[in-house]
Amino acid sequence: ARLFGVLGLRDMARVDGWVLPPTLARACGAPEGQGEDGAPVVVFSDVNLVSGMEQTSFLFQQGAEAGMAHGDILRVALNAACKRTGLQMPSSGESGAAGAPEAAAESKQRVYVLFGGGTSERQVSLMSGTNAWLKLSSHPDVDARPFLLDKAELAPAPGQSDVDALRGRGVLRLPYGAVLRHTVEEVAAAADAALEPTRAAATSRARAA
Repeated sequence: ARLFGVLGLRDMARVDGWVLPPTLARACGAPEGQGEDGAPVVVFSDVNLVSGMEQTSFLFQQGAEAGMAHGDILRVALNAACKRTGLQMPSSGESGAAGAPEAAAESKQRVYVLFGGGTSERQVSLMSGTNAWLKLSSHPDVDARPFLLDKAELAPAPGQSDVDALRGRGVLRLPYGAVLRHTVEEVAAAADAALEPTRAAATSRARAA
């Protein structure tokens, strides 16, 4: 908040920086007196008036950690800008008539979106699966749930069908924020981090084995 005030920023911005040890901060030209008490020094290196808007950008990753979906974040920024300029917040117009009530959870059509795997196409699968999941999630009568198929290559045993072999693969149900990554490996790591510590450690060891 202080940086926004000093720089005159409004509504939203992305600010990049570094947390440096005092000796390095002084070598990088930190102001006189900074870091003299031995505390780390925060150095801001780049100010972007508009954050990246890719579906996996840090803005949306951080918002997801606070329980906010893509649309929630954009509406907050737009609402702040409208209030500042005295404009009326436009209706969202999402999924048909604006303001239409969302369907009750039990009446929604549940759709499972599975992506990932261990083939060379797993990153393409992640991108297309994420796009499908986000699009489905925008419909108020759909309960879209993302799942990651692990990387292990398990060929069907003699006499075993492909479906039965698939049942032996690890499948992770992903929290919203874990999907917003650039690679299958990053998604798996984010999913591990969302688990309780003991289970996360065991899962990471099993994946590394």
